[in-house]
Amino acid sequence: MSAFDWSTATTALHNFGGEPTTLYIEKTGLPFYDALRLYGAIDLYIGLREDVTIEDTGIRWKVTGRRRPRFMDGRDVAFLNRIKEQFGGRKNPNSEEYCKKMYSYLVNAKSFRDEKPFPADKAFVKLDSTLQAGIRGISAANYETLQTGQTSKKECKAMIPLSEGLLAFAGKKRAENVSRIYFLPVFEGRIDLSKVVSPIRMRGSPNVLCTQALMLLALKTSLFAEGYQDRLTSVVYNTDFGSRNAFNFSGIIKISSTAIGKIKSAELVSHTYQTFRELIRDAWDGQGKPNKLTSAAIGMAYWLMQPVSKHLSSMITAQERLYKDKGAKSTLFYIQNKNHANHVKEIFEMTYANWNGDHEAVRKLARAVASGIYWARGRDEHG
Repeated sequence: MSAFDWSTATTALHNFGGEPTTLYIEKTGLPFYDALRLYGAIDLYIGLREDVTIEDTGIRWKVTGRRRPRFMDGRDVAFLNRIKEQFGGRKNPNSEEYCKKMYSYLVNAKSFRDEKPFPADKAFVKLDSTLQAGIRGISAANYETLQTGQTSKKECKAMIPLSEGLLAFAGKKRAENVSRIYFLPVFEGRIDLSKVVSPIRMRGSPNVLCTQALMLLALKTSLFAEGYQDRLTSVVYNTDFGSRNAFNFSGIIKISSTAIGKIKSAELVSHTYQTFRELIRDAWDGQGKPNKLTSAAIGMAYWLMQPVSKHLSSMITAQERLYKDKGAKSTLFYIQNKNHANHVKEIFEMTYANWNGDHEAVRKLARAVASGIYWARGRDEHG
């Protein structure tokens, strides 16, 4: 084995691990669609198994990482050829020339303008509900095509620039599907996406809000294992209810505005996830019909997504119902050992930050009030 020449180490290791690359992905204002394009750009030109640094500059994302040409070259061409095949085997544009030009624009922070956009159909279907059901313009010419649920008409579908569609098409496979709601986490800072972008298999809920809260808890729990919990900034989502619901929609959940985003300890987020997951499992039967625990699940979900005072009371009442129906171990306030005693304080401060009162007294009062509410409701239900 030959000795390594340290005098030339800087030159020899200059591009070790790949060539330094910076991508600039312009935003359109559609959160789910933009996140698909972000993941698609990383997947095509850097790779999801490499460390990347993501920065949200407002109008665009800036992604830096190292690119290994030997592994990445040709991926964009292959995806573009798949898109052209689905649109009837189009010959134009030339795939290699087009992808070379598009990559040049991505690394130079320039807006790429396509000559002819493609309809939000075939390869470009389900990239974002807004592109199928939220388009206006000439679709507002008559009442039939003005209706949101009428998506089969040509004028109700958006026209997508090929450069945008290519990135979104590549990123679509990274979205997680729970109860026909697709999710994508959005991060800032340095991160290895291969450690967090993996299928999360779970049973969702007939209620959209409960499914969103459950997904966020599952994601936050897994991120603690990798130390990425503070780099999650938001989660984008897109619904695909099909014939069950004529209205589909997409949006973004800012983590900092939720109780889930305010949880600082791995123990509490794990305990909250287990508690809420069990509650969701029992709140609807196998056919999706509600029962006596459904209101408790929805009440807890409201607080998890928006920890304001009016939702805190609903969450406490939900815990009391769990305590009455399933025992103390099923509640969020269950203390397994002395290290869990601070959960009450942490939960309370998610709604009332920097409060210096007696948390134990508040816990006892809340339990007494919740018991009274539960007892009163029980009397109303049974006459």
